[in-house]
Formats: sequence, C-alpha cells, structure tokens
Amino acid sequence: MITVLSPSLQENETSSRDPMGFIAWRPPMNVFRCDGHIAVCVDLAGAEEGSIEVSVKGRHLIIRGNRQPVEPTDEPLHRVLALEIDHGPFERILTLTEAVEASGLMTEQRGGLFWIRLPLAPSPSPVAA
Repeated sequence: MITVLSPSLQENETSSRDPMGFIAWRPPMNVFRCDGHIAVCVDLAGAEEGSIEVSVKGRHLIIRGNRQPVEPTDEPLHRVLALEIDHGPFERILTLTEAVEASGLMTEQRGGLFWIRLPLAPSPSPVAA
C-alpha cells in the first residue's frame, strides 16, 4: 500500500473520545487536490448520511459521526464468528494548508462512499508596487 500525502493536507494525529470515553475509529479516506477544490472520499459504507457531521473550523476539516453495528435483523443470532467491520463513533480531523470556502462545502453519499467537496478560497491578488 502506498500513501501519498499532499502538501495541502496533513493528518491531525490526536485521538478523540466519544462521551463515554471510547476512542473513535478512523475511517479510511482518499484526498485529492483538484482544479479549484479539494475532494475527500471517506469509506463509510453502512453509515446513515444523517449520522455524519462535516465542518470546517479554521484550517481544520472535521468529519465525525456514528456507524451502527452490522447484524442480521431478520434471523435469530446464535454466535458471532467474525467481527471486522468497525462501528460506533468515528472521527477524522485534517489540517488544511490551503484556505477553503467553508460556505461552499458540499457532501454526497455514493455506493458506500461519502464524498466531500471543498472549494478553494480565491488567491489574493498581488499588490502592485
């Protein structure tokens, strides 16, 4: 697996805890610097869109929410044989090194992936001497 970190984004390594004190899990993501915006793709299959909160605070993109456990609902459960899908509270905090227009933030859920689009703020015009 190869991970390439863009100079426009840095991972904030601080662990977060839910109200009960449990450490939140971190969903995998891909981040892209596109023409005029940053696109973030978060693997959140099974998470309800209404349970995902996205915000920009200063230079931080914050993605948090909760994914319910995946269990059969139409059959009696006798025993769990494997439990590999993360559930419960999750959080990712990314530090943006480029300014974005938080008011233009857009989200979309497609095929189990949660997409975030952050327009870049216009670059300041050079001052004429």
